[in-house]
Amino acid sequence: MCGPRLAPLWLALAVVGIAAPCFAPAAEPAVLDLPGGGTLPGTLLPAAAAADGPRSTLVWQSPLFAAPFEFHLDEISGVRFVAAPQPAVAAPFRCQLRGGDVIDGALESIDATRVVMVPGGKAEPVVIERGIVQSISRRGAGVVGTYVGPAGLAGWQQTPDASWTEEAGRIAATRRGSAVSRDVGAPSRARYDIVVSWRRAPEFRIAVAAADAPRDDAYRLEVLGSAAALVRQEAEKAGLEPLEMPRPSPGRLRIVLFVDQEKGRVAAVLAPEGAAPRTAEVTVPPPARAASGRVRLSLSSGDLCLESLRVTPWKSAEPRLDDGEGTAIVGRDGRRTVAEIESFDKTAGELVLRPGTGGPERLSIDSVDEITFASAAGDAAGPASAIRVLRGSGGTLSGDLDHIDDEMIWLRREGLDAPVAVPRSDIIAITSLRTAASPRPLPGRSGEFRSASVALRGCLVDGSPWKSGLAWQPQGSSTASPLAATPAGAATVEYVPRSPKADPAAALQVEVGGIGGVVNQDGAGFFVVTMLADEGAAARDGNLQPGDRLLAVRPREQGAYVETKGLDADTVMNLLRGRVGTKVALRVTDGGGDNPREIILERGSIYVAGRDILERALQTHARLAATRVAVPDGGRQFPALAILRSGDVVPCAVEAMDGSGVRVRTPVADAGAETPVTVAATLVRAVELDPAAASRGIDKVRLERLLTVPRSQRDSPPTHMLRLRDGDYLRGRLETLDSETVTIDVRGERKRLPRADVVRVIWLHADDAVPGAAGPEKPEDEGLLVQGVAASGRVTLVADRMEGNLIRGRSPAFGTGRIDVDVLERLLIGQAIAAEAEELPFSQWRLKPAPEPKAAASGGDGQPAKAGGE
Repeated sequence: MCGPRLAPLWLALAVVGIAAPCFAPAAEPAVLDLPGGGTLPGTLLPAAAAADGPRSTLVWQSPLFAAPFEFHLDEISGVRFVAAPQPAVAAPFRCQLRGGDVIDGALESIDATRVVMVPGGKAEPVVIERGIVQSISRRGAGVVGTYVGPAGLAGWQQTPDASWTEEAGRIAATRRGSAVSRDVGAPSRARYDIVVSWRRAPEFRIAVAAADAPRDDAYRLEVLGSAAALVRQEAEKAGLEPLEMPRPSPGRLRIVLFVDQEKGRVAAVLAPEGAAPRTAEVTVPPPARAASGRVRLSLSSGDLCLESLRVTPWKSAEPRLDDGEGTAIVGRDGRRTVAEIESFDKTAGELVLRPGTGGPERLSIDSVDEITFASAAGDAAGPASAIRVLRGSGGTLSGDLDHIDDEMIWLRREGLDAPVAVPRSDIIAITSLRTAASPRPLPGRSGEFRSASVALRGCLVDGSPWKSGLAWQPQGSSTASPLAATPAGAATVEYVPRSPKADPAAALQVEVGGIGGVVNQDGAGFFVVTMLADEGAAARDGNLQPGDRLLAVRPREQGAYVETKGLDADTVMNLLRGRVGTKVALRVTDGGGDNPREIILERGSIYVAGRDILERALQTHARLAATRVAVPDGGRQFPALAILRSGDVVPCAVEAMDGSGVRVRTPVADAGAETPVTVAATLVRAVELDPAAASRGIDKVRLERLLTVPRSQRDSPPTHMLRLRDGDYLRGRLETLDSETVTIDVRGERKRLPRADVVRVIWLHADDAVPGAAGPEKPEDEGLLVQGVAASGRVTLVADRMEGNLIRGRSPAFGTGRIDVDVLERLLIGQAIAAEAEELPFSQWRLKPAPEPKAAASGGDGQPAKAGGE
């Protein structure tokens, strides 16, 4: 069992620079798309057929992880294949099935109940129920005029650039005013079968037979709020028919548009899932002009995903979802014959027609371009399937996954007697057609793993089964995997989102919480409330009034009170600010110092917004309010903060210091609350002996002067900077610090100071000043380096294992310790720690040599000095 929780985040420290996973993936052959915009580059692995039915999972290997994941099909968006499809095996015919699926191959036989095809790249014939066949057409004949997509963004024109994204063949947008269009080669009399979906109710336009400019679109469906309108528009005349728009949020809708450009006729059928279709029709005679085959989607608000688009000739006299026309044969000369096919004589290469149908009894297959079959009413959408495969050679095939091998993906489909093989080299994308009712529960706290092009929601689990400290289980995967261990890398697990992915500019508008008031300093140094906003947290509470003195602030529930007198106004405002919904406690009196009271407020949204503002507030909380940590037995306090070179900030009680390091008691180590631990000087950046007293900043000019080493001290530079209670700084070499006295050597003169006069000690490391100098030493047992970041601070360790939601690990600074994942904002992995350490407090305290005088930089006569000799 784990020991008592003394402080939820704090644990051991490890040094920056330990070997960690490499998270910059090389170009992979495919990308797994996940709901919500998550992505994971990798490879689709072979998977055997299930014993009791179709497979419900696929197996995915990412270079970021050591073992493959097994993802549930209903919890992924799909797979995009990066490489261009290889040319498909030559196939003379294309068999189009209900729902737009196609099988390319050689025609083997036709009878009254079935069609037999031999697909390209597969020797075994496929038996197809004749009732699900819409047409058989000669490949490359050009008479069918079909388009199946959207097949990703290839071939689509976006406005503005990069405003649409693709997920496993589908395309989506969230940006207002964005549009996408392409020429799909539609005939002048065409049927457009469109499926769209959304998460937030959208307003959008779909234009077919579209013009070059959106303002000239003559055939379009406008969707505004809960209403829609079918619009037919010309320069002198226009027609409009309203439609009820069934739009739950999130939602999905099938839209079928029928367009006859020669007559100026357009009809629409809205077919919502589980509801009766809505229909409308408008005719406005057109002027003489060339037919258009372009489609355009425009988004005004919300979000929109184009899941599928199928364009076919409109053959029936009236718009209808099913085609009741009998079997018809289109010859290569363009003539159309209605005749029932009795069989296909492959040996003779002839169709055998039923006698009495009005046509010849035999017809050479070489003279046929297309055969169309009557549709069964209600069958147009095809069967419910688990996945859809989008092929580079054209068309799609949907069905349930049977198995995957090195060369083929095998699908089962209703109406086919056996699984059909689709060559992997011909696949552009695989799209999931089913969605789980709710995400499957994870065994730990959910976060998002981010690295390079990877965004993967999931949770940390114990990596011990793989002999690794940590493993990651993605949302939707039934398996976990440890991180792949290679020499260097960086990754982050985000538990509290730092910036929205969809619109990076929105990162500047992160909500900041506060009390809804203005505080200013009076002549006596007290901070006084001067104004309260009517709708702010303080005004709603009613206990804080203008004129009250603000004596102390406790910015978080587990922290300490920070006295405001002596602080600057920015620090006080940062103590009052925080995340919306969190609590802040105030100690106040009235303007004369009477009526002392404590007020606890829940922060509300304030007019100030921005990630940088919130980050500064949280850093102030960590620095000033985590100064009193008590252990249960004895009630000991830890009033100081140790800031380490890795960026860690830990509460502690300082017993002693000297040139070799700092001896502290700290609850961050498993045994450190009672037993003193010596932290090596090479690991320490600073120690705040009295964080509240040391809160004032330092101006840039003064900092520059303090960090400049005179030429006379180059051989023995200062190693420490003491910040005194009165605001002065003393630079030298720290010799000792105990409970009463601080001794420091200042240019050969030994000075003794009362410890109470020193509020901060900063370490000045020589290797910080020299480019390429060796940093802190690595521990002997290298492993996975992680750093937990919470509102209360940072802690780094080499991860050993997970115990529940605790990361257990080791540190050369404090020994064994733990990170509580439940309180983290994010977890940094590998080189992500070093990258952030450069931006943390005291990282700018680095010595630099004074510049050489001009005489020394020249040859003494005003000329540049020559390097070396003759």
